[in-house]
Amino acid sequence: LPTLMLFAMVFSVLGVPVITLLPVVARDVLGLGPDGYGALMATLGIGAMVGALAIAATGGGGNKGRTLYLASHVFPVALIAFAAVRVPSLNGLLLFVVGIAMIVNNALVNARLQDIVPDAMRGRVISLYVMVYIGGSPIGSFVAGAIAKWFGATWAIGGTAVLMLLFALWVFRREPALSAH
Repeated sequence: LPTLMLFAMVFSVLGVPVITLLPVVARDVLGLGPDGYGALMATLGIGAMVGALAIAATGGGGNKGRTLYLASHVFPVALIAFAAVRVPSLNGLLLFVVGIAMIVNNALVNARLQDIVPDAMRGRVISLYVMVYIGGSPIGSFVAGAIAKWFGATWAIGGTAVLMLLFALWVFRREPALSAH
């Protein structure tokens, strides 16, 4: 339970701020105007919708742990690639993948929490989870904004994504049962 809460917080703090920094990337890195920014944001949203529909249709697949493992590694890797790429159409494709992985990761952490928590505690634990996940993104956006001010938005996105990836590698190595569920 504590590992899953920490997982939600770390991924919220380090991964979700890409949404906050996206206008800066669109304008300053990719040279796009409002239409280009809107297209990038739309691809992220469409990816998130596809991820949510995939989870709804499959229930996370036959092995939710393996799917969580995959999404938890694809999410930061796609963010690292997004930060490195300077081709708007490829950036859009990477954001589509980010959207899928972000939602699948979030949904499966939530589902795993609900699976392991006793019925009498489920509401309290899930409210705590929502507070951690939703509350983490403003903190992450603040930190990412500060990093972006000093080193640039792509370094903020890519650097925090490297930390996410290292965290995911550590968690799944430390808690192999997470990927076996």
